[in-house]
Amino acid sequence: MKIVSFLFFLSFLAANPSIAQEDDEAIKVLFIGNSFTYMNDMAGLFEKMATNSGKEVIVESNTKGGASFKEHTGRKDMYRAINKRKWDYIILQGYSREMTYPKEYLDTATMPYIDQILDSIYQNNSCTNVLFYMTWGYEVGYPSREEIKTFEMMADTIRNGYKFIGDHYKIPVVPVGMVWKELRKRKDYDFYISDQFHPNINGSYLVASTFFSAIFNEQNEDFRPFGVRKRQSKVITEIAFKYVTEHSDEYKLNQNYIFMHIEEGRKSNHKLEFNSSFEDATKYLWKFGDGEESDQQSGVHLFKESGEYEVNLIVESDCGAREYRQMVNIQYPKRARRIRLETESEE
Repeated sequence: MKIVSFLFFLSFLAANPSIAQEDDEAIKVLFIGNSFTYMNDMAGLFEKMATNSGKEVIVESNTKGGASFKEHTGRKDMYRAINKRKWDYIILQGYSREMTYPKEYLDTATMPYIDQILDSIYQNNSCTNVLFYMTWGYEVGYPSREEIKTFEMMADTIRNGYKFIGDHYKIPVVPVGMVWKELRKRKDYDFYISDQFHPNINGSYLVASTFFSAIFNEQNEDFRPFGVRKRQSKVITEIAFKYVTEHSDEYKLNQNYIFMHIEEGRKSNHKLEFNSSFEDATKYLWKFGDGEESDQQSGVHLFKESGEYEVNLIVESDCGAREYRQMVNIQYPKRARRIRLETESEE
C-alpha cells in the first residue's frame, strides 16, 4: 500500500478578513520593540516584501531604543499605537539581555509587564494574533556575564527565555535568533554594525525575511534592498523559510493546521483522510473539488475518479472566516482502474 502524505501548515497566521474592515482587506501588522526593530527600518523592509509579493498590508512600528517590556508599559505612545487599529498581528520585542536571565527572574521582572501589554492588545481587539520576536546573541557574546560570554551561549539563552514565555502564554515565537545563528555559520556573511550587536542591512533583511516566512508561510523572493548582495539575499531568504517551516512545532507556529493523506490501494475509490485543528473554530466546511462537501472537523472522503482536485477548507470562528486551499492528485493504480471497468461492464 502506498501512502502519499500532505502536511499543510496554515496556522492562525493566515489573514483574517473579518477584522480587516477598515482600509479594505489589508493585513495590518504592528511591530513593538526597540533598536533591533527600528534599525534599517526593518518594518519597512517587511512591508516591501509583502507588497512586492502581491499582498495588501499596512505595517507600522512603535519603538524606543533599549526598551524592555517593563519600559514599554510606561510609554503612552505604545498604547496609542495599539489602539490605533484593529491589528491582525502585533509583534512584541523586549530588551535582548532581558531574556538571558533565569525563569525565576522573568516571572517577576518581565512577565507582569507582558501581562499588561497583552491585556491592552486583547482589549482593543480580541482577535489580534500576537507574536514574540526572538532576538540574537551579540557577535562576541556578553563577556561581563559568564553564562552568556560567547555568541552561541547568548543566542541559546535568549532562545530559552523566549521559549519560556511563549510556552507560558501559548503565543508563537518567531525564531529570528536561531535563523541568525544558522546564517552566522557562513563566515563570509556579516550581520552586525561596528558595535557588534545591532544589525546592519543584512541583519535587518534576515529579520524581515523570517517574519515574512512566519506570517505568510512563504519564502521572500520578490524584494532585495540596496546593500544586500543578490547571492546572499537568496541564501538568507532560503534559510529563513527552511528554519521557520522545519521548526514550526517547536515555536507553536502551527497551532492550527490541516492534515491530509491519500491512501492508494486496490479498491475502486481513493480515500482522502482529512483533519483540521483550530482551537477557536465554530464551524468547518470542506469542499473536495468533486462536488462533495463535509461539515466535519475530520473524516474520510472517497474520490470516484482520477484527477487533480482543489480541496478547500472554510473555518469560521468568532474572529471571522478563513479559507485554506490544497491541491491533491488522485491517480488510480492501473490494475484497480481495470478491475472497476470490468465490474461495470459485467453489470
